[in-house]
Amino acid sequence: MEFLLCADLIPAERAFEMGLLNAVVPRDQLLAKAREYAARMIANAPLAVQATKESALKGLYVDEDAITQVREAARALKAALEQIDANDPATTQVAIATSVEVLTKLGKEMRTAFEKESRISSAIFQTEDAKESHLAWREKRKPSLQGR
Repeated sequence: MEFLLCADLIPAERAFEMGLLNAVVPRDQLLAKAREYAARMIANAPLAVQATKESALKGLYVDEDAITQVREAARALKAALEQIDANDPATTQVAIATSVEVLTKLGKEMRTAFEKESRISSAIFQTEDAKESHLAWREKRKPSLQGR
């Protein structure tokens, strides 16, 4: 959060302390260090490495809003299906119509993390503070931010 909210330039050593970097090496040793990491990775089972990477990345992008939306949709679908009476075909039609509505709504509500971030960023870039920040940067001065 410090990195995201303060927007400070962070020296490599501080980024390492924060866990954002695995190592800090002189420029002339960078390629050798990268090759060292690559050699350690390819020494392991390729499918296991691939699965571990996929699992870690998916874990980073768990979207609690989406999970809540899916759970609510599942409950609504279950409730709709429980209303079906085998002796009354009309209840089947109602359950199907309700299920279509639930799934259509869920599709509209679901947003990827990128879409959410993009929507938030777009709104921020339209603010007076964003314009002032850009102007101040161009004029090499500290911005006068107003929270607008």
